[in-house]
Amino acid sequence: MQPVQESVEPPRCNTCQVQLGLADRFCPRCGERVQTGAAPLPTTPVAPENQGKPTPTPNPNPQQEVLQFAPEPDSQPAPQPPQPKCLCGQVLTAEATFCCRCGKRLVAPLLQWRLVPVRSGVSAKPQIVGSSPFIIGKAPDCDLAIAEDEYVSRHHARITRQGDQLQIEDLASSNGSFIRVVRPTGLQEKDEIVIGATILRVERSTEN
Repeated sequence: MQPVQESVEPPRCNTCQVQLGLADRFCPRCGERVQTGAAPLPTTPVAPENQGKPTPTPNPNPQQEVLQFAPEPDSQPAPQPPQPKCLCGQVLTAEATFCCRCGKRLVAPLLQWRLVPVRSGVSAKPQIVGSSPFIIGKAPDCDLAIAEDEYVSRHHARITRQGDQLQIEDLASSNGSFIRVVRPTGLQEKDEIVIGATILRVERSTEN
């Protein structure tokens, strides 16, 4: 009986747990440097291909063996497109964000949105809109808590991210949520315009 061969699976990244190649120096997904000498993950032993199969019986009459030839293909296979490579020469995969050899970023980083206080009497700091939905209010469980502002409700407004765009929604707050108009902006029915101390509501009317 032949000894059972044990297969070896490549290690995984310690940060994002993506499977790495044995020669990778950087993680192709997050760009984390791979620890040298990391032990590969053990896997279930794999038996040889011929284990458990009957041994083929040799043909007693070799001259009676019939030779079979594969038919010639009608056409040559289509040429494969060239594989993309990094500037260092490493062949890249379609899912790679970083080069696994030199660690170079291959795609532009995702656009991050953040809220920057422009004029406020509270100690609010710029906050990255990382989660969706993103809640603004006075309650401590809000993503952006503004506890010192007496005009802010506990859960005042909600920002959601759809693709690369942000949308804001007022959560029935006491004083409302407003956007300063800095460019031509479309209006819809029931929109409210705050000009100074005056509030104007947009409505449809049949009057001339």
